[in-house]
Amino acid sequence: MAQTCEQIISRIKQLIGRSVNLNTTLDIDNILLDALNEAQRYIVRKLPHITNLQVRDTATLKTVTDQYSYSIASIVSLIAHIRGICIMNGSSSKYVRCLHPEDFDKQWPDVSSVGSGLPKYYTLRSDSIEFNCPISSTYSDKIIRIDYCRWPTEFSSITSTQMSDLNNADYGLILFAWADVLRVLAKGNGELMAISTLKMQMFQEWLNTYKSYYDSLYEELVE
Repeated sequence: MAQTCEQIISRIKQLIGRSVNLNTTLDIDNILLDALNEAQRYIVRKLPHITNLQVRDTATLKTVTDQYSYSIASIVSLIAHIRGICIMNGSSSKYVRCLHPEDFDKQWPDVSSVGSGLPKYYTLRSDSIEFNCPISSTYSDKIIRIDYCRWPTEFSSITSTQMSDLNNADYGLILFAWADVLRVLAKGNGELMAISTLKMQMFQEWLNTYKSYYDSLYEELVE
């Protein structure tokens, strides 16, 4: 059963307290809170297709005649991975292929001088999407669907009753935060640093298993 943030922090402190005196001036609770949030982000960086964090955004962008650059500033902080961009047009809807900015610029150094049409490629520039041609009037006012994996919701406080957005990930979160707080507490203590390193290795092993599950699930879905 999934645990709340408060329960996870309490559990880690119990585990740490078996080998470490927690009577310290360090703010252990908030160190653990930061570590749990970083653990969630770390996991999602490795898992772009984790199923329950997938979003299909059809409310942010629409095509505009002669426009090739579209701001996603309003949602960019939510996006961990862009999975696809699709220009919606009923049965004629088309996915647009992503190119690295360097490759994109080699082919289209000045998109403003390209004739309008239906884009086939796009690139990401900070908080905007840039297509390889301006949109022609034929494809104006179409929804630009943004398929992305969102960042998990951060734990807001040490007493939060919030559960992680990541399914069945509590054990991994505990290992990561356990390792991190031991690293902070070690302060040159080789024994504590060794335990911290061991817990991080255990986290990486857990993450490999966790990732393999979602990799295989994704492969089944796309077959």
